Amino acid sequence: MCRMEPGITRQSTPGWLQQRVEQMSWSDLERLVADAENNQELQQTLRHCRSRQELLHTARRLGYRVTKSDLYNAWLEHQNAPAANGAGGADRWAAGGS
Repeated sequence: MCRMEPGITRQSTPGWLQQRVEQMSWSDLERLVADAENNQELQQTLRHCRSRQELLHTARRLGYRVTKSDLYNAWLEHQNAPAANGAGGADRWAAGGS
């Protein structure tokens, strides 16, 4: 953890920078999905993840800057397009699950 000089306060991330970071991480999620669709070894690695936290850790270790927010937004997007995604089956990554 960084030590800050006395009297210096940490400021929140400016809105424009936060939006840029979110766009970058979302594109990394898209890249992760595309790579996994074309690479069985990556698919197997990701299938072994037992929680969203483990999936995030694995993705980051592999060089993808994916965030918890990305996973949640992808889940919401998936829920809003049930016909295109096949509405049946249990959702392993449900919003309330781990």
